[in-house]
Amino acid sequence: MTEFDNNWYKYVEFGTTIPLTILLQRNGFSRDSATYIRNQKEEYVGHDADGEKLKSLLLTCRNTSVITEAAILKFNVSGPFKGGGNLMKKIEGSPKNLKQLLQNTKYSIHYYQREYMWQRKHIEELIDDLTSEFMEYYKTGDSRQAVADYGAYFMGSIVLAGRENAIIDGQQRFSSLTLLLMYLNNRLKTTHQSYNMIETMIFSESFGTKSFNINVDDRQDCMNAIFNDTDFDTTDTGESVKNLYGRYQDIKDVFPADITDDMLLHFCDWVAEKVFFIEIVASTEQDAHKIFVTMNDRGLSLTSTEMLKGYILSEIKSDSSREKMNGVWKDKVLMLKKDDDKGDETFVKAWLRAHYAETIRETKAGAVNKDFDLIGGSFHKWVRDERDKLGLHGSDDFELFIKKFAKFAEVYERIRQAETTFAEETKYVY
Repeated sequence: MTEFDNNWYKYVEFGTTIPLTILLQRNGFSRDSATYIRNQKEEYVGHDADGEKLKSLLLTCRNTSVITEAAILKFNVSGPFKGGGNLMKKIEGSPKNLKQLLQNTKYSIHYYQREYMWQRKHIEELIDDLTSEFMEYYKTGDSRQAVADYGAYFMGSIVLAGRENAIIDGQQRFSSLTLLLMYLNNRLKTTHQSYNMIETMIFSESFGTKSFNINVDDRQDCMNAIFNDTDFDTTDTGESVKNLYGRYQDIKDVFPADITDDMLLHFCDWVAEKVFFIEIVASTEQDAHKIFVTMNDRGLSLTSTEMLKGYILSEIKSDSSREKMNGVWKDKVLMLKKDDDKGDETFVKAWLRAHYAETIRETKAGAVNKDFDLIGGSFHKWVRDERDKLGLHGSDDFELFIKKFAKFAEVYERIRQAETTFAEETKYVY
């Protein structure tokens, strides 16, 4: 007889006999994710001497589950990815609901992170998504126990650095959900309903002192005002504080009347128990920064200025110096963005070009971009690639870089003011 390939055992185990799908599942991808990658094979699968390999481009695809699984796989194994990659100490990824993540647990905002920047449209989308999903399951007359059988809602990944539970990726969503919990808590108070667990998801108590579970010093007064539903003056406060207070007012405006008072406890149960993240924990700051870069270095969420800040600060070894330089950077960026949302980027491009650009693209067909042109795009990548040219060799050099940034930001701001405000000593600039 002619021998034939009997792959029934593969089908039983993997639900398919397609080699690529089996390879992906054996390396840790779920069946759905493996199918997604196979269907997008031309875009996400390449080849090297060892055969088919995944492209790092997969980490920027539109499927959140695939991104999460790929990120965990890349940093734990890296073998299935083209070109391998720097192996890291093992990181852990596990699904957790909002109650498991927030209840009596403290988080800090890592120095890599941007300010809290969500605008009204982001809050509107979040509230609409959550309330619409809840209403898909809720039926009039449901008991609170019925919520246990409602469907779940996936919020994507949250990336943490083990030390101090620092949030590397997910601050915007985490902070916004905390604002929603505060809104629900305040509304329950006005309707004389009780839901004790919600307060433990907002703050925790130690030695008789309460502090918020997302613990950032300069946000405390604002968060206290929101928690107590009182007015707060945001004059002379930072971007995060202004945005937090503004987004809480937006939640009060946009929360739908469809979620009536008699449904509030059901909705609180659903948000606490059925809203899930994939928690990814890195054991070292170096690993955390690698994850941060992988998840943000393709222009998906952070600006070049914010990515540059993360890179420079990650190379400063002293915790106290890093914290001090972080404060210097934030102050200057706030100054630069006072009248122009992109003022910080405009300044950095001008500064780097003026001080460090040595080459420029030729004006002929097929010419490649050089220093001047590359700085005009993703300048944070240019700084990393040209660190030797910039004299960035050790921790002190990176600290000096931020001091130079601050000095020339002030010079830039004086010139900008002189352009628009007449003064005798700067009349020619005007």
